[in-house]
Amino acid sequence: MSSAPTHGTTMNGRRHGELVDYFRSYPDQILATLSNMDGDSFFAWQLWELPEGARHHDVDVVTLDQRTYIQCAGSADAMSVEVRAFDDDGVPHQLIVGRPGSREGEPGVAITFAENTLHVYELEVFNATEAAGIFYQYFLDGTIPAQYVTREFDMTRPTS
Repeated sequence: MSSAPTHGTTMNGRRHGELVDYFRSYPDQILATLSNMDGDSFFAWQLWELPEGARHHDVDVVTLDQRTYIQCAGSADAMSVEVRAFDDDGVPHQLIVGRPGSREGEPGVAITFAENTLHVYELEVFNATEAAGIFYQYFLDGTIPAQYVTREFDMTRPTS
């Protein structure tokens, strides 16, 4: 039995749809989607909550930058996971998700996708299976699992 979609998705920053459970459960659909990322033709995926009762085609995709979301970039073997959150004053923050540990010096791991390179710390590199757990928790309640940490992503630095 399927339920009405509650979340929209964006693939590669331009193809929008909905997360559905018509053929697979939500956790399995998230894992299948992330497992199909190849870093080239499918290199980025974003999950965002739909307004109450809306479908993805009802949402002005231009305003998606004004919403919270979780996204990833890279391939099924090596991807970054980021969340967009707003502080109490409504200021947006882009946060990279990672495992706890030291983040000294410059990020040294290159995640390539399309024609871009994003540099992150080793603790911030995920495969599709681990990322799927993070995405599913976000899908459930808009948070990341407690065992992960975030750091602010400097949006002023070029990715490649």
